[in-house]
Amino acid sequence: MEHFIDVARIAWILNLEQDFRIRKPVIYGMALLHDIGKYRQYEEGYPHEKASVEIAKIIFRDLPELSFTEEEKQGILTAIQNHRVQQNVCIDQAKNTNLSDILSWLLYTADKKSRACYSCLAEKECNWTIEKKNMEIEI
Repeated sequence: MEHFIDVARIAWILNLEQDFRIRKPVIYGMALLHDIGKYRQYEEGYPHEKASVEIAKIIFRDLPELSFTEEEKQGILTAIQNHRVQQNVCIDQAKNTNLSDILSWLLYTADKKSRACYSCLAEKECNWTIEKKNMEIEI
């Protein structure tokens, strides 16, 4: 749960800094759902981003009170699907792109910044490449 909240808060801060004007429930919903399928990766070897999209679709279908627009739902699903892939959205031009691309950039960036590799006791044994690790605190 801590990771989900960290990702949500970082994505919200980036959203505010870049003046994207994305609604807070969209940012927090995306962050809370992005790794929800991780258990399937551990148990079955199924990619967690795919499992997370499948579960998010069920949640969107079964909980209409979430009040996301169709565009927001699609943006969230796309961002979840892409959150493990480097997003090459140019921030200076991001306001002129679609919601899915902006959410994908926000989620990818927030997910990576949320990693505290710089203080992890298992960092040296970790199988992530140095490029995937977050080795500094950004202020």
